[in-house]
Amino acid sequence: MRRITILMSVLLAAGSLYAQADKTYQAEDNRQRGYYNRPWLRYEAETGKCKTNATVLPASTANANIQSEATNQVAVNLVNKGDYVEWTSEKAANAMTIRFSLPDNATSSVAGTGTTGNVGLYVNGQKVSVYQATRTTTGINESDNILLDSYWAWQYFTGRVNVAYETKSGSVLRMRFDEVILRTKNEIPAGATFKLVKEDENSNPYTIDFVELEQAQPVAFESIVGEKVKYTGDGVDLQAFVNDNAGKTVYLPEGKYNVPVRLAIPANTTLQGAGIFFTEIFFSAPFDASNYNKRGLTSNSSNVKVDGMYLNGTQNQRYFDRNQNKQPGKGFNGSFGSNSVISNVLVQHFECGAWLEGAKSLLMQHVRIRNNYADGTNIASASKDCTMEFMSYRNNGDDDMASWSRAGLAQNLTFRYNVSECNWRASGIGIFGGKGHQVHHCLITDPIEGGIRIDAQYAGRAFDASEIMVLSDISIYKGGTVGNTSTWNTSAPAILFSMAGGKYDVQNVKFENVDLYDSKNSAIMFTSNVAARKFSNICLENINIHNAGTYGLYFKTGVKGSANYYNVNFEGCSVDIKNDAYTEDFTLYNEPCAADAVFVPAPDGSFTVLAENGNVEVSGAEAGTEVVVYNMLGQKVAGGVASEIGNVRFTLNAGAYVVVNGDARVKIVF
Repeated sequence: MRRITILMSVLLAAGSLYAQADKTYQAEDNRQRGYYNRPWLRYEAETGKCKTNATVLPASTANANIQSEATNQVAVNLVNKGDYVEWTSEKAANAMTIRFSLPDNATSSVAGTGTTGNVGLYVNGQKVSVYQATRTTTGINESDNILLDSYWAWQYFTGRVNVAYETKSGSVLRMRFDEVILRTKNEIPAGATFKLVKEDENSNPYTIDFVELEQAQPVAFESIVGEKVKYTGDGVDLQAFVNDNAGKTVYLPEGKYNVPVRLAIPANTTLQGAGIFFTEIFFSAPFDASNYNKRGLTSNSSNVKVDGMYLNGTQNQRYFDRNQNKQPGKGFNGSFGSNSVISNVLVQHFECGAWLEGAKSLLMQHVRIRNNYADGTNIASASKDCTMEFMSYRNNGDDDMASWSRAGLAQNLTFRYNVSECNWRASGIGIFGGKGHQVHHCLITDPIEGGIRIDAQYAGRAFDASEIMVLSDISIYKGGTVGNTSTWNTSAPAILFSMAGGKYDVQNVKFENVDLYDSKNSAIMFTSNVAARKFSNICLENINIHNAGTYGLYFKTGVKGSANYYNVNFEGCSVDIKNDAYTEDFTLYNEPCAADAVFVPAPDGSFTVLAENGNVEVSGAEAGTEVVVYNMLGQKVAGGVASEIGNVRFTLNAGAYVVVNGDARVKIVF
């Protein structure tokens, strides 16, 4: 009898393996890396985390296998009618997100319009109807089944920059997964079994990656304070209505609004929806030569607020007609002036989630940027003092958290408590010039390519010489490519410092308290192909590398300047440090990084001074020339002769000094 009791306990334990929501990154939640207070729970379609009668696709990073784009590179294929995947809910919920893949119907992302399929939702064995907006419906309608549609998925690359998409044969496949959101007619109780069942009689695989459940409550018109007005149209005249009510809160009740134009928001105006699962603005203009750019929200005005809605549209590729000059539109575009707020919004199926230039003191929070064809958010040229926090980035086709100082210096941007998942091109974080940015408490998981890149390949304002950027308390899981499998047919590490095609030097960047797990290539790589460019004041401190496909730290041939690493721990790397740049043009230091270390260049660019905690290093001086340091009284306090590589070091007390080399001079204060 005791043996039977033990056996029954084992069976019950096995049955409860899928009773809990996924806890893969619980340790990251505990230290508040990523969107740790997200409102949903995830249920993965993986062995040991679900119950299924269908095929579990085993873990694979091979591009030919569709599960390579799934979380943890595992998914379930529902092939036959009646195939299902089942879980047990941990908490009560009435809203659902499904990440899925269905086959395309053509061999290029220009011609492909996808396929559709139906799955049923069953709770405790009973079928439950749902409320869902589809691409072709005019509202959020009740339905017996959940419609899956791959219209927006399947991008094909041939190795050319950005533009695909030519032919499926021999190409690099991307974005095979998409997501659908819905509400359930009846709440799914805590402890209930719920399953997705294939309802169609065909042989197409319906691939399920995961389901996310949450409680969604609508924002009521009555709860809004201040001057307000309720919109009652269908979306066609929404722009006129917003213009007529500038300065007020414009409330969009539950429903789907088909908007045929790019929607501009005036100053001091709030666009308020009933919530992500209740209000959808669908940019309905055809994706053709006359209408491709009529989509997204735009504003160059201040004190604008957008809250509580889902943005979607007809766009299903990055550019119209494969032309980089025909950019269809971003979810959010313009500058949004000063002191604007974007919150509680889902943005899907745009060129970028948000591309803002000249934004001042912008706040973005609790925004879901998913399934877009380029950047997640690029807070670009001349933007200043902006904060992006508690953001969910997923399945985007360029850098998720990005800043490019394209036509003006971006300053003091903060990305914090954000998660980047399944980015399928470029990286989770991309910084291209700028000053004083802070990136901290972020989580990057399952990128197809890189995790973070610090890059000088795009023309614009350089990395500033007077203030350090700090990236700290970040975890990256499975960053980098397997071999040369990026969309450029090249390899990528988990963290990249790049001056390939460098337009300026990369300087004043510090990484600290960073953990890298199971990098598919090198964990951290430095690369350059421009002889005139160099790295300076690059600090890597308290870095933990847990398994790398190749090297822990990799400095490629052609890298110049210097870098510093301290307390970098290596585990499971083929080689801990691979330094192919070790020449008279590159110096690698192993000493503590100072938080206040700053490089200051001479006005004529002849030499550069690094001052940190009393240590002064001059680099770039002409070999054999004298370098002299004077105090503010004009007294010589130090001097030396530049080495063969133009370096000389001094130790000074805190204060203000002038460093002189020939006719060039620079003032330093520390």
